[in-house]
Amino acid sequence: MNDKYNVRFHLLLLLGWMALAAILRLTNLGEKPPWTDEFSTLVFSLGRGFRTVPLDQAIASDILLAPLKLNPVTDVGAVVRHLMSETNHPPVYFMLNHLWLQLFPGELVSLWGARSLSAMLGIISIPAIFGFSWLAFRSVKVGHLAAVLMAVSPYGIYLAQDARHYTLAILLIIASLSCLIIATRAVKSQNCCPIWLILTWVGLNSLGMAVHYFFILVIAAETLVIFYLLIRHRNYPHWARLGATAAGTAIGVVVWLPVWQNIPGSKLTRWIYHSHSFGDFLAPLGRILAWTTTMLFVLPVEGQTLPVIIISALAIIFLLFLTVRLFIKGIKISPHGFPIAVLGGFLLGRSPSFSDSLTVWALI
Repeated sequence: MNDKYNVRFHLLLLLGWMALAAILRLTNLGEKPPWTDEFSTLVFSLGRGFRTVPLDQAIASDILLAPLKLNPVTDVGAVVRHLMSETNHPPVYFMLNHLWLQLFPGELVSLWGARSLSAMLGIISIPAIFGFSWLAFRSVKVGHLAAVLMAVSPYGIYLAQDARHYTLAILLIIASLSCLIIATRAVKSQNCCPIWLILTWVGLNSLGMAVHYFFILVIAAETLVIFYLLIRHRNYPHWARLGATAAGTAIGVVVWLPVWQNIPGSKLTRWIYHSHSFGDFLAPLGRILAWTTTMLFVLPVEGQTLPVIIISALAIIFLLFLTVRLFIKGIKISPHGFPIAVLGGFLLGRSPSFSDSLTVWALI
């Protein structure tokens, strides 16, 4: 009876975090005007492109809005054709969004409908991060803490209210990291990785590459963790299955090489590698600090009066200092040394300097 009560209690609590996440992500979802990348998502998800819009001349509003008109005859194939010929994103999210938008009929595409897919994926990430945290730390307390942090994360809410593919990539990263945790435990305990894990991991990594090309950074970081563990455990007898995982994942990456060959000449990616100043080299460090901070808390620092900006910035710095202090203290007393080491290695491999170096190398 106690076990049943505990299961129901934790299930209800998790549903509560999901409800909180839904409220925060769906409130005023369609109020913010779309920005450039969202506009691009809407057009390509409808199976249309921008090359039909005339340039360097005055045009009527109906011509300008033509790419945003729903066409029930357009199929997923048109989505892929326009996407691959006019931009540099993989097609899976846009194909999924094309099918999702069929649920919102009308003359023009629904901005709320397009954003709602990202919002729903963001809500699903709550039980996903709970399950991953329990898998990694074998603690429902850690799972609930991760779930509530994901539910109220300002940056998580921001991404979930964008009609973009980021929340789908987040879900796939959580799933891939779950496979990493199981595999690292198998290496540590000298056990063989099951076939289902190998197939699932390869499938997730391949799907991740078809959602966002920068998923390769996740794969690279996971590879570094596994490689380090294999060095530490040289007598691991089941390396062949991990090799099969690496080979299968490599195939899922290599199939995109023909597409990547056209990326260096694209104006859409020139900003990534056509810069060599020292300030631009340090910029990723500032970005990762800002993004990590906004995952936990954010105060009004944009479009405010100078006193509000100064007070908010000082408060954020103070909260960040306390958070880092508590984090370091928690690591020292935590009984979960192995999963922390694995995830710490993953974060180190996913660090800005490594990620930017790999990105620039791949594009050049």
